[in-house]
Amino acid sequence: MAKQNKLSKNVSLPTPEMARVSIERCADAMMLGDIETLDLIYANPAAERMLGRPLQEILGMKVTDITPEKDVPYVLDQFARQAKGEFPLARNIPIIDASKNVKIYDVHSVPAQIDGRECLIGSFRDVTEKIKVEKELLDGEERFRLAIQSLPMGLFHYRLDESDSLILAGANPACSKILGISVNDHVGQTLEDVFPPLAGTEIPVAYRTVAKEGGVWAKEQVSYKDDRIDGAYEVVAFQLKPREVGVLFWDVTEKKKAEEDMRRVMAAINGMGESVLIADKRGIIQYVNPCFEELTGYSLAEMIGKPVRSLKSGVHDDEFYSKVWEVLAEGTAWSGHFVNRKKDGSLFHERATISPVRNDAGDVVNYVAVKRDVTHELDLEKRVVRSQKMASLGQFAHRVAHDVTNGLSTILGSAEIISRSTPDPASKEMADIIVSAVDRIAALTTDLMGFASTAKLSVKKQRLSKMIMGMSEMIDRTCHPNIKVSYEMDDEVYVKADTSQLEQVIMHLVVNATEAIEGVGAVRITVGKGSMPAELGLDAPARSNSEIPAAILSFVDDGPGLTIEECARACEPFFSTKRDIRRNAGLGLATVYGIVSRHDGDIALSSAEGQGTTVRIALPLVE
Repeated sequence: MAKQNKLSKNVSLPTPEMARVSIERCADAMMLGDIETLDLIYANPAAERMLGRPLQEILGMKVTDITPEKDVPYVLDQFARQAKGEFPLARNIPIIDASKNVKIYDVHSVPAQIDGRECLIGSFRDVTEKIKVEKELLDGEERFRLAIQSLPMGLFHYRLDESDSLILAGANPACSKILGISVNDHVGQTLEDVFPPLAGTEIPVAYRTVAKEGGVWAKEQVSYKDDRIDGAYEVVAFQLKPREVGVLFWDVTEKKKAEEDMRRVMAAINGMGESVLIADKRGIIQYVNPCFEELTGYSLAEMIGKPVRSLKSGVHDDEFYSKVWEVLAEGTAWSGHFVNRKKDGSLFHERATISPVRNDAGDVVNYVAVKRDVTHELDLEKRVVRSQKMASLGQFAHRVAHDVTNGLSTILGSAEIISRSTPDPASKEMADIIVSAVDRIAALTTDLMGFASTAKLSVKKQRLSKMIMGMSEMIDRTCHPNIKVSYEMDDEVYVKADTSQLEQVIMHLVVNATEAIEGVGAVRITVGKGSMPAELGLDAPARSNSEIPAAILSFVDDGPGLTIEECARACEPFFSTKRDIRRNAGLGLATVYGIVSRHDGDIALSSAEGQGTTVRIALPLVE
């Protein structure tokens, strides 16, 4: 009602109430401007929204106040001409709102006399988006024109006149460049006048047919035998619109472009971080890229002419390969997982996509395999699964150890009372047996508590070599006299670690190494710098650009070694290869794994039967 009161106070509309309400509710902005003073004397709610201003503020403004400064002359000219009744519609009028945003409007205005004032009543229609779209269309047409002008292929434009003669209407610059003549000098001439050798041939007939009937006509080779045109061309004629034809052509005798394109393709393949193998339809290798060479150890020269089956690992059976070839024989791509063998005999995992390549006739002539080494990824996945399993086992072990310890306290106390108080030798011996058994179980629960430890680490910076050499006497006493311990230390290797926990790791590994040796042997402890995860693969080359600088602590023994399966399970709780399972519950390496994991490190074993074992610990390096 406040707006209605303001309106009635300033303006007396010569319209019925229904018309006034219609104007108030109109979706288009409407305003009245004084022709003489340019004052804005009315604005409907839509105009308020358009300007981002309330009516009270609008009524104190002039036409020039809502016009961008640079557009004032144009807007005033349109305002004056509409006030004279020269035209009702002024197009592309810029309006600026309270937030300084400028939009474009079409303004339909009529002059009127209201309360004795000469006014212009304007209805505003927002055409900003429309103009933007039109501009984009124009820009698109311009870009298309520029693209045509920039094409490396020649493009002629012909139209049929009343006598069905093909008249040259235009040509892009490439036409003159390819043909060596100034083609645009011949615009307006007939096809036969521009290219006399074509008169009487099938080409003018084909162009006329396409211009009239549409479709596409292509000729693999067109020869021009005069001095100006000589060579082989691919020519495609297509209808631009009825009675107009476009002729696209390019010189297929220029080998340099084809060679350059091939070089680009080969550079892309050779620069790929994935291995590429190309074989013929019989499966005979024709090409491998450098990534393949680096991954497998085979050179291009070694692989050319060999069958792809030479990479077989023996892991997959014949049925597996048969199914792969069945898919490829159908002409479709195959994707899946391979285990293949390197030149050095080691196995690696690949995710591969093998695609058939067809010739122009649609026949399969080659197969292209793009493969990515996922050995490291699969190893990380196994480590994550192992970590999750170890965490669950740790929680279970902590609960068991806690409950067992409480029960053992009662049993131990009772057995000791019986042992001290009974006069019966047999009962005393039985009580001592109970105490001894409880001691063994207590040692096991201590190991369980160590494995399941969740205590907060007390870390500090450690020089790893100094720490180990400080434990050398304890290490020597732990080892059998027939076992020689040697050290190879980099004195500039620092880590942040809990001293007591790291000492526990070292002693566990020393004990494991010495117990693995039967009779005379040697244990070598080394400290050096490397990276995670690559260095954990021992002699495996780094395959990741995201390796973390690490301190590498290795324990190498010359014992009987472990099988691949035993290496994989070595860190599992309660797994042990030692004979006396009463003394070895299999928690040593599990405890080591837990401690190393809490230090954000990792552990790996490498072994072979009869060749000793290497345990390698990686901890984040502190510079």
